[in-house]
Amino acid sequence: MPALYSNKFGRLPLLISGGDGCWLQRENESPLFDAISSHNQCNLGHQHPELVAAVKTQADRLLSASPALQLPVQQRAGSDLCQIATMHSAILCDSGAEANELAIKLARFQGRRKKIAVPAILTFEGSFHGLSLATMSASDYRKAHARYEPLVKGFVRAPFNDLSRLRQIAEANSNITAVMVESVQIEAGIRFASTEFLHGLRQICDEFDWLLILDEIQTTAARTGTFFSFQEHGISPDVVTCGEALANGLPSGACMARDAAADLLHDGARGTSLGGGLLSSAVISAQCAVIKQDHLSELAIARGEELLHALKAAFAGAHYIKDIRGRGLLIAIEMAEPCEAIIPLALNSGLLIEVYREKVIQLSPPLIMQSEDQSFLLDSMVNLIKLYAGDDRKTPRH
Repeated sequence: MPALYSNKFGRLPLLISGGDGCWLQRENESPLFDAISSHNQCNLGHQHPELVAAVKTQADRLLSASPALQLPVQQRAGSDLCQIATMHSAILCDSGAEANELAIKLARFQGRRKKIAVPAILTFEGSFHGLSLATMSASDYRKAHARYEPLVKGFVRAPFNDLSRLRQIAEANSNITAVMVESVQIEAGIRFASTEFLHGLRQICDEFDWLLILDEIQTTAARTGTFFSFQEHGISPDVVTCGEALANGLPSGACMARDAAADLLHDGARGTSLGGGLLSSAVISAQCAVIKQDHLSELAIARGEELLHALKAAFAGAHYIKDIRGRGLLIAIEMAEPCEAIIPLALNSGLLIEVYREKVIQLSPPLIMQSEDQSFLLDSMVNLIKLYAGDDRKTPRH
């Protein structure tokens, strides 16, 4: 069968025919535990009954309509998100990349209002904001940069979690209008922004009249224990962007803003025919309700702490483990050596995992994970890593 398309992740030799909760059904094979929630998109797992019901109900009413119309399901979804994020306005779109594109436009627009001829946005080493040309240019993604140059201009790079260097850059660049930052740099190996760093960013943005843009594309919907990861740090960004996890994997995204930044959203900053699709909007509101009523944020914290404690105990003193870290149900196991070959071994053990920056294993199981699921994940990962680390390094792994 020819490939339908290529993508950043590549294609694993799997044929998936269905899903149920934390599990994916493989054709003619045993089920597969989705330990990465489909790259942090399906936080409520697969075929969640309340989300499926929301899709069916909306499909029976209306599948699509002109974006020029007022559609209650869209308005409800935007209102739900703004209430949770403490934002004043939201624009729904089709993806995280589109949400970040809109945030970039807002920063440019902010520059025009300030009479800056060539406005710039400050982003960070290790960042990843998307694969459109502008969001890729904003990202520290050199592998892709080389293929698609010339890149979009107007971005200044700074070290992550380094406030002193950031202040030096701020004082030397009068054309910066915004900072775009991820509260967790997943693509860089699951690196967490410190509370001190984010509060320092807020202070610098206030001092220099910059917009603080929080990219929450992969950390939305209670992944780290709060609905948006920035909320655990007690800061108030000017703009928040989020993506597919909003609608549990359906095409979705949102760019939200507060105070003066919200005014920029109402001034023709973007247009889209399909943004805020009615099925996706219905799922956004349903998912917000489920996360609240089932206390999934609290469960993410509790189960994440249990997994972290158990993993650290299992690998205490192991020379092949460099670090184990996490927040909520986003956990990184950093190996001492490259370990991408562990992915096919994990598939043989019934696990779907991901490896970033060659050495960092990501675990981000669905928030609905039950105790038996958690036990399977923990036991399987401990056995898998010990087996992998004990292999003869001169022998190819299969």
